[in-house]
Amino acid sequence: MSFATDLFADVDRKDAALFAKYLADDAVFRFANADEVVGRDNIESTLGAFYDSIKALRHDRQGLYEVDDASVVWSDVTYTRFDDSQVTLPVVTIVKRNDDGLIVDYRIFMDASPLFA
Repeated sequence: MSFATDLFADVDRKDAALFAKYLADDAVFRFANADEVVGRDNIESTLGAFYDSIKALRHDRQGLYEVDDASVVWSDVTYTRFDDSQVTLPVVTIVKRNDDGLIVDYRIFMDASPLFA
């Protein structure tokens, strides 16, 4: 399996502590139009709050491009709300890793407004 395959399987588990294990101490995370979050602990907390706002999520990968320490993943992500309604959105995620294989930059490009409508 590739780094991105393992990573997104873990993302879909909605476990912020598990996700944080992929991060360098000084990692940068940005979700859609939200401000950047810097640092493993801050990212874990922010992601945990997001996970608490949804019932589930599932990535259906449409494309994966990996070059050296960078991965670009194009997915259709299905989010399940607590009322069991679902919305599927196109998402591109760009991940950059350091020499130790830990994520130093994680950026999610999407229009998240339908999720919260």
